[in-house]
Amino acid sequence: MAFCRNCGTQLPEGAVACPNCGTFVNGQPRQPENNAQQVPPYNGAQQTAQNNGQQVPPYKSGQQVPPYNGQQVPPYNGAQQTAQNNSQQVPPYNGGYSTSQPAPMVSGDADVQSNKGMSVLAYFGIFLLIPLFARKNSDYCKFHVKQGFALAVTEIAYTIVTRIILLIIGAIFRPTYNIYFMPVPSGVYVAFSAIFGLAYIAFLVFSIMGIIYAVQGQKKKLPIFGDITFLNDLVEKIYTAINK
Repeated sequence: MAFCRNCGTQLPEGAVACPNCGTFVNGQPRQPENNAQQVPPYNGAQQTAQNNGQQVPPYKSGQQVPPYNGQQVPPYNGAQQTAQNNSQQVPPYNGGYSTSQPAPMVSGDADVQSNKGMSVLAYFGIFLLIPLFARKNSDYCKFHVKQGFALAVTEIAYTIVTRIILLIIGAIFRPTYNIYFMPVPSGVYVAFSAIFGLAYIAFLVFSIMGIIYAVQGQKKKLPIFGDITFLNDLVEKIYTAINK
């Protein structure tokens, strides 16, 4: 039979503590059956937890923390996520996209999107030299420079030919003079001048079409002028020369 060593009260069989004064039989509190240790809440300033019998110092920002349960805990810098999840590195937040995989482009063709405005200049006569030299490595500009070059060369050739024809007509059908001694062109000269002038309206329409194609990002050939092979080959040779 056992008695309490503090007050002498008889202890029941198998008792752990005295029912009278509460003194433990062996002088120590009974350990929990699952051998688990109670860990107080972490307050961010004072060490309160123990793990595997090792002292855990207070956790500070930017300070290396000793291994916890066999795993190294990286320091927290307050800016970049460095914790590991399922043994995989979690990249920092970058606007919804991973740093190793950039955000997708809005457009599928960067050359077209960045050179639309420059390609428009190809349909303004002599100004086609700007995209020719400023964007000499752009395939999109090259396409529209070919179209604009064919249109400009054809218009220049047409102007020269029609002027020669009008000079000949003016020499054959000489103008008359009114009472103020001002020359009055003959009816034939006026008729041919009007007919030849209509063609410039067509040149203007083709130029507008080319500008629309350039702005819309299309590589679409102009009617008639888009298939003048020798002019396209000439532009190709010019590009080859300036890219050397």
